[in-house]
Amino acid sequence: MNKKDKTEHTYHIAKNIAKNLILHRVWKGFTQSQIADSIGVTFQQVQKYEKLINRISAESLIDLCQKRKWDISVFASGNPETTLGIWKQEVNLEDPESIYQLRLEQILKAWAKLDRIGKTNYYHVRNTMVNKLIKISNDLEDAGINPKDTILPIVKGDR
Repeated sequence: MNKKDKTEHTYHIAKNIAKNLILHRVWKGFTQSQIADSIGVTFQQVQKYEKLINRISAESLIDLCQKRKWDISVFASGNPETTLGIWKQEVNLEDPESIYQLRLEQILKAWAKLDRIGKTNYYHVRNTMVNKLIKISNDLEDAGINPKDTILPIVKGDR
C-alpha cells in the first residue's frame, strides 16, 4: 500500500490490529522476542508492528494466531477495548498476587502511546523537524509532563 492509498479508514483498521497484537502478547505473557520467533522476524520488527511503523502481513498474522491458538477473528473485526473488557472479567484484578494488574497497566500504556504516535508512524511523516518535535513531545508525555506546558512557550518565545 502506498501513501496515497492510506485513508483514515485503513489507519483505524491497522491501529486495531496493532492494539490487538499488543493486547494478546502482553495479556498472554509473551515477549516481543517470543512473538518474533514464532513468525520468523526480529523483535525489532514486532516493535514496528506494535507502533504502526510497519504492518504485519496477513500470512504472518494467521501463522501467529495458529501457533499461539489465538482467535484470528478478534484481529479482523474485534474491538481491542471490548476484548480487554471481557478478559478482565475472567481474572481477579484485586488479587495482590495476580500478574494481570501489571499486564493491564502495560497494555493501557502501550495503547496510549500508539494513540499518540500511531498516525504519524502510519503515514510515515518524514519531515526531520516535525519528527524531532514529535519525539520530544512523546518523551515528555512518557515522563508525565504535558508538552503544551513546555514546548509551545519555548517555540512562541515566551520563555
